[in-house]
Amino acid sequence: MVNDSLRLEAARKHFVQEMKNELQSINRIKIQKALPKLKREEILKFAGYVATIRAAYLSKAYNLIRHDDSPLLYLAEVIELKKLREIYEETSLSYTKILYAIEKEYIEIEDL
Repeated sequence: MVNDSLRLEAARKHFVQEMKNELQSINRIKIQKALPKLKREEILKFAGYVATIRAAYLSKAYNLIRHDDSPLLYLAEVIELKKLREIYEETSLSYTKILYAIEKEYIEIEDL
C-alpha cells in the first residue's frame, strides 16, 4: 500500500513536470509567433518608459506631501496619483514579464 502510494506520488510529480515542459514549449511557439525578435534598444526604451512613469508618480506624491492643508482640497491630484500608480505598476509588471519571457526563451533577442 505504501509502495503504491509512493509510486502514485512519483507518477503525479512526473506528470506535472511533463505538463510544465509542454507549457513552456507551447509558450515559446505562441509568443515567438506573436512577437518579432526584440532588439536591446527596444527593451531599454521600455525600461526608460517605466522609469519615466515612476518618476512622475513619485513627483506627484511628493507634491501632495508638500501641501499643509487638508488632502480633501486636492482630490483631483490624489486621483491622478492613483492613475499614475496603476500605470506604473502595470508597466513595471510588463517589463518584468518581458525579462522573464526572455529568460525562458519565449522571446528572442535579435542582437545576441
